[in-house]
Formats: sequence, structure tokens, C-alpha cells
Amino acid sequence: MKLFFKPLAVLAFLVSFGLVFNTVRAEDDAYKLDQGHKGEKPAGKADRKINYHAHPLIPKQLDCDQSYQIDISIEQPVKSCENFNFCDLRDRLTLIMGERLREIQCPDKPECNHKDVFYTYWHWACEGNVAVAQVKAYVLCSTKDFPEGHRDGIGNAEYTLDCGVSQTVIDKGENPDFHPLDDGEWIEEKGVQVAARAAKFPLECGSSQLLEMTFREHEDLGKPSDFKKYYDDAESRAKLYYSLYTCLNAKVTSYPDDCEKEPFKVLYADWKWDGAEKDVVVTLYFKITCVPKKSH
Repeated sequence: MKLFFKPLAVLAFLVSFGLVFNTVRAEDDAYKLDQGHKGEKPAGKADRKINYHAHPLIPKQLDCDQSYQIDISIEQPVKSCENFNFCDLRDRLTLIMGERLREIQCPDKPECNHKDVFYTYWHWACEGNVAVAQVKAYVLCSTKDFPEGHRDGIGNAEYTLDCGVSQTVIDKGENPDFHPLDDGEWIEEKGVQVAARAAKFPLECGSSQLLEMTFREHEDLGKPSDFKKYYDDAESRAKLYYSLYTCLNAKVTSYPDDCEKEPFKVLYADWKWDGAEKDVVVTLYFKITCVPKKSH
């Protein structure tokens, strides 16, 4: 009897291995199509929509004397602009910008290993039923003490500017229009749901937000033969947003840290080539859910 079951066990393993192998191969082949998708698209509207444009490709490390600019804007529908407090939106900008600036590094070379970071534009305002906050910053890895392209900064604003209820514009010669760049990235985040004060980025325990990210990465060389690299770039940006969300403590216990995020998971993704713009476009849906911890 044992001799009979051993071949069956081996056969079952080979069949299961073949299914997994074929599934992985089919998914890899899907990235080679002009457009493809995976997962099941969630029903209903996303709570937040993120447009992420990168031109050129997103760098982890700059070259000597290379500069890179990052523009971020956040819009949030509100019940009323009267006495609206911009602190949440400003803090959200500071959080996202700070993480992106931290990711980008200078070369490990004595002549240009100092990372020069400077903010050049801050703005927050409310009109009609939409509150908006915007910021622009540069990263520069220079071999000179006073490099070409350096600009006087205006500070981080996290601790120097009063967000309060007043509208603010601080500009160091920047164009206030926000649009796709030719030497950096542009991030636009929009809240779909109306907020009384501002978007609740620390989520209540037991609540969730569905996020939709449209990621565009420019490719001057034309349509790539494989979209996997661009999907991975889009997923890394989604994971960045996931990491920035925090969960508020559950009120049912006295533990100081009794609520946690469910693990990151892409619910649905599709990808395609935009020949007119020479962009690879990847759209991801993912949910951030805060749940009470099961044990301590």
C-alpha cells in the first residue's frame, strides 16, 4: 500500500508544481502584452485617487550635478471653506515629500556625496468646496559650492509656518502651475469623500480606505517589450503610500498600540502603453484597513 501511495504523492506534487509554474508563466506573459490586467476590480469609487507621473524614470540615486524636482498637490472636498483648518493637508504633504526626499540618495563619491534639498513653493487655500495644498522641492547632488540650478529654500514648513485657517502662498520664483515634469515627478492626490476638517490619514480602528493609483512612467525609447519593471515601480509607489498610513488605537482596550494595518495587497492592476505621451500607464487598486490586534 505504501509503495502505491508514494507514486501518487509524487504525481500530485508534479501536478501542483505544474499548475503554479504555468500560472506564474501566464502572469509573466501578460506583462508582455500591449495591455493586461490581474485581479478583480473593486466595485464602487475609491476613497482617494493618486496620479503619479515620473519623467524620467524614478531614480534611487542621482548622478553628480544632477537635480531632481518633486511636485505634490492634494485636493480634498470639504463641506465648507469657512474656518477650514489646513494642518492635516499640510502635514500630509510634509510626510509624503519627506519620504520621497529620504529615498533619493547621492553617489558615494567624495566630490558630490552631499545631498542639497530645498523647498521652493508652498501653497494652501480653499475655494468653493475644495481645499488644496501644494509643495515643490528639489534634490541636487553637486560638485560645486554654489551650483547652477541652486535656489534659496523656504524651509520645510512643518515647524516654520502656521497652517491654521488662513490661506498661504510662499514662492521662490516657481511657476505655480503643477503639471508633468521633464526632470522629476508630479504627484496629485484627490479625496473623493467629503471631509469636515481634512482627510483622516490616521485611520480609525475598524475602518478602511480604498485607494486608486494611476502611475505613469515616461519612456523615450518607445514601447517596452515587457511591462513587469513598470508594474514593480507602480507597486513600490503604492507600498510607499501604504507605509504612510497609521492606525489610531482601538478604544475597547487600554493597550497603547492595539490596532494594526492588514498586510499590503494589490486588489487589481492593469497596464498599457500610451503611445501619444510615450508613457507606460499602470493602475492599481489597494485597500488600507485598520483592525484590532488579535493578541498582545
